[in-house]
Formats: sequence, structure tokens, C-alpha cells
Amino acid sequence: MVNRNIKALFNESIDQSNLSTKQQAVLKASLELFSEQGFDRTSTKDIADRAAVSEGTVYKQFKTKEGILAAILDPFIHKVLPKAVTEFMVDMSENASPDIDAFLTYVIRNRMQFAMDNRLQIRILLQEATRNSSLLNFVGSEIGNIINSPLGD
Repeated sequence: MVNRNIKALFNESIDQSNLSTKQQAVLKASLELFSEQGFDRTSTKDIADRAAVSEGTVYKQFKTKEGILAAILDPFIHKVLPKAVTEFMVDMSENASPDIDAFLTYVIRNRMQFAMDNRLQIRILLQEATRNSSLLNFVGSEIGNIINSPLGD
């Protein structure tokens, strides 16, 4: 199985949501901009421009930048993270090797590549987790739940 990147998983989860087209555009643009520039250096005008909506639309739908971030983190934690972990677990079970050295080498390379491919999106989560310890605890708990659940759920 190919491990899809976070942006693709996020876009898929947003596309499957009940959000309007404009709301989806704002969230996708926000993820890109927060990844590229950081949360603090991204303005609502930047978001509106990238999403091709008015700045008023951004405020009407999400009220604040923090509201946008919360709207990004919710599908990230509840949909993207579980899919990414499940894809990884399935990949590991499909590529299990009786040789522990080869298996560990595969796992480490796989996760390093995933981290490099998704470093900008991971940065957002890590930055917010350092500001909000309850977010870090929640994400850790969610990962534990995913790992302890049957694969494919």
C-alpha cells in the first residue's frame, strides 16, 4: 500500500465533509499557508486570496484564525491521523520480514520518508502541540486508540 501524504489525506477528508465549497477552499488554503509560512505569519487576507474568496467570507465562516486552525485540526486528528496510521500499520503487516534487521530498516526508512514528505504539515501540529499540551495528550491518546484497534477500522 502506498502511504499517501498528509495534504492528500486532508483534502480527501475535507472533500467528503458537509462543508460548502468556499469553506473547503478556505481550509485547504489555510493548511497550505500555515505549512508554508507558519500560523503566526499567515493573515486572513493571505488565506482569502489563496482560497479565492473574500476576507469577509473567511471571517463569516470561521470568525478568527484560531477558528480556522481548530477547523483544520479536527479532521486532521479524527480522519487524517487515523488513516495515516492505519495505512502505515497495513504497510508494515504486508512487508513483515522474518529478518528483524531488514524489517526495522524498512520501518525506519518508511517513517523518515513520511516525515520528510510531510514536514510542513507536521510542523503545524507540533507548533500547536507546544502551545497547547492538551492537544499533544489528545493526539497521543488517539494514536494509541488507533494502534490498539483492529486494522482497517
